Amino acid sequence: MCSVYFRCDARDNCAPSPVSLLRFVYDETEARKRYPNAEDIAEEVAGFIADHVTVDTERKLFFVSFASAVSSVQAVPKGIAEVSVVGPEESNIDYLYKKEKEHGSIFGRFLVVEECKREDKKKPPRIKNIPAKRKEAALLLSFLAAKGFQLELKAPLSMYWEEGNNLGLKLPYGVSLFVSEESSCCLKTFDLTETRIKKLAVSSFDIAKMKLKNTHIEELFLVDEAAMEFFYDSIENTEFYVEKISLGNKLNPKSEKFLKLIERVHGGETTTPRKIKALFLNKNSFFGFLEETKRIPQRKIHVEELAVTQTGKDIGPETETRIVVSKKIGIRGNPRVLLFIELGPELSHFNIDEVQRRCLSPEIPISRINIQLTESKIIVRENLYVLQFLKKNITATEVGFFANIGKKVHFCRCRCTRSLCRCAWRKLHIRPERRSPAVSDRTGK
Repeated sequence: MCSVYFRCDARDNCAPSPVSLLRFVYDETEARKRYPNAEDIAEEVAGFIADHVTVDTERKLFFVSFASAVSSVQAVPKGIAEVSVVGPEESNIDYLYKKEKEHGSIFGRFLVVEECKREDKKKPPRIKNIPAKRKEAALLLSFLAAKGFQLELKAPLSMYWEEGNNLGLKLPYGVSLFVSEESSCCLKTFDLTETRIKKLAVSSFDIAKMKLKNTHIEELFLVDEAAMEFFYDSIENTEFYVEKISLGNKLNPKSEKFLKLIERVHGGETTTPRKIKALFLNKNSFFGFLEETKRIPQRKIHVEELAVTQTGKDIGPETETRIVVSKKIGIRGNPRVLLFIELGPELSHFNIDEVQRRCLSPEIPISRINIQLTESKIIVRENLYVLQFLKKNITATEVGFFANIGKKVHFCRCRCTRSLCRCAWRKLHIRPERRSPAVSDRTGK
């Protein structure tokens, strides 16, 4: 058997509904090869699986979940029955392991995944428990690694160990791990020494208490202030290596240890991480953070990803400090933050959100901003006048403008369209208003 096609029975795919295990069909392409004359391919395949499932013990099964319209085909390890959604929210989706009992051994090697259409694609899917049997847990972890799951264990595990094998489970590369003070008791289930971990998120927990000898952590996400302080205090005595760190939005960007950690990362110390992967400056903390950076010698802070939420009409501090972003940037609120940001040539995502009309008030002088992008995507929402900030030398694969519905937007030929003519874009989308044209010049042409 090459692949299995699962179809959701529920009309509302956003709700956590069970997948009917009796309504599956063989992959149509492969099935037609075996049953070229079949009128009802689903019926033929259902009978085939029912007759031969106990014989097919070597080949891997596959699944496709169409709850989200499009899904990729993934290999399903033997011994796993079901992963189902529990309590999906708009911002996240949770998966729980569940062993199928109703259908016995017929469906013992199937893995079913229901996905929510409103799933936040920016966040990895999460799973909060694993099977108690060691073999089943190991098989499930291999699947989670392929799908890029984050493991967030909430309760102690009662793992059943095989005789003569009492070692902890190895975490396969690709599975991210979230550890808090409450879930730290689950760590005894795993052997994390001499392991390569893609992402380790820590919240209110001392990472030095984890057994991570000779372990390579690609990304260490410090969720809150306590986790950051624990890591900073033990940074010189750790037995593991951290390649990049991410600083979450629950940290205080004005704290001394926060600034010292950034200074040490840029100082190139052997015991510190090499780079800052992500920096989150929310709750109007951007300008305050820039003001405090006068206490460290670095005038350029390099990060791969930057997320800023800065409202109000502040013009920002007088500082020479600039944040250099190499891959991804998201700005919500005051566009003045762009004056303190340098965009790298390999930037792949640029999103200016909630640019308000008040920013164009004559009472608020805003300097024009030169932006240079290569092979990038730019999304501009709210007021299209923000285009006056995008001045020449822009090369992007796709540019989208989204005007407010019900509001007329006029372009002054001498200001905005002149800048547009200097841009080289491969693909341009302008979403018009429903009632009136979204883009026009003063002459009405």
